[in-house]
Amino acid sequence: MKNSDSRFGSTWGYRREPTDVEVTEYAIKKLNEAWIKDKEIHERNIPLLEANKALIKEIEAYMLDVGFPTSYSEPDPKSRARFPKRITILAGWKNDITKNIITTDKYSEEGFEKLLAKWNADLVSAQTKEKYDAEAANREKEALKKKKIADMKLASFLVKYNLDVEDEWEDVLDFILDKDKNLKLAHAMYQTRNNWSEGFYRVENALNSYAAYTDEEIAIDEMVSEACYGEERDGRIFRDMKYSYDYLFGLVNDDLMKDYNECMENVDDDF
Repeated sequence: MKNSDSRFGSTWGYRREPTDVEVTEYAIKKLNEAWIKDKEIHERNIPLLEANKALIKEIEAYMLDVGFPTSYSEPDPKSRARFPKRITILAGWKNDITKNIITTDKYSEEGFEKLLAKWNADLVSAQTKEKYDAEAANREKEALKKKKIADMKLASFLVKYNLDVEDEWEDVLDFILDKDKNLKLAHAMYQTRNNWSEGFYRVENALNSYAAYTDEEIAIDEMVSEACYGEERDGRIFRDMKYSYDYLFGLVNDDLMKDYNECMENVDDDF
């Protein structure tokens, strides 16, 4: 009885099903082992096969000496012609020699090389597939790990801001943006900088709720509004102006900015 802790068991020697790579490697190993034995047998057969060939020559020489023909002819039994053609038939003693005196064995180096090449190609294919499957499994594992971490972070935000348990990252981001008007405006400017194909509606909406009280806030409101409604309709203006989105991000307190950045890592780019 085999040790229960052993990996080996059954024909293949594995408690689990062998992989395609293992099956092919095993087949190649056995092919090489069989080839070594075939070569050994062939080498032992060579003098015997040569002796048989010499014997055939002696028999043929004797039969020809005593007058036995190597072939004869007779009318073709399948022909329906009035005068059927004749066919040549090998003499019986020639057939007996072929049947009873062996002059070759099944040794074939060419056949071995072809089979080995095929199985080596199969091995490469199996190894490539195994590597691809392993990488896909790792990607899936990493994605699940990343999602688990993201879900745990989301849960911590829901608790921190006393949000609904069914809220998603987008809901958290909306809540955070509403906590700071400079952050909300900067976010809209940054998103528009990345994609202004549909206009400046994000910035316009953020300006609607931007209550300006201080001289700087009034200046910010005026400059961003002028960019929205001026002739320059290029989102890069929000990057290059004095009160750019980077400038506005710098007005946000560090803790809120940290939460914002974590949310942005988990929402769609266009949100």
